[in-house]
Amino acid sequence: SVHGEGGGPLTVIVSFALGQFVLVIFSKVYNLVTPFCIHEEIEQDNVALGVALGGNFIALSIIVMAGIGGSFITWQIQCLAPK
Repeated sequence: SVHGEGGGPLTVIVSFALGQFVLVIFSKVYNLVTPFCIHEEIEQDNVALGVALGGNFIALSIIVMAGIGGSFITWQIQCLAPK
């Protein structure tokens, strides 16, 4: 998000905020779909749950990184269809 024609501090901040937002939403959804409370299990030292949750966070982070990584071109939406 820093490289390219329109890259700079604003694109870094927006990309970081988007990544953090996705991780927070994912953690809320993950807690809803599991049949137990994640926070209670981690407080009871459930290491397997911590490793599984951490692995899911890493996998999601790799997906988000691939989506927002690379050279930033512009904030404008461009039509790719020929005129």
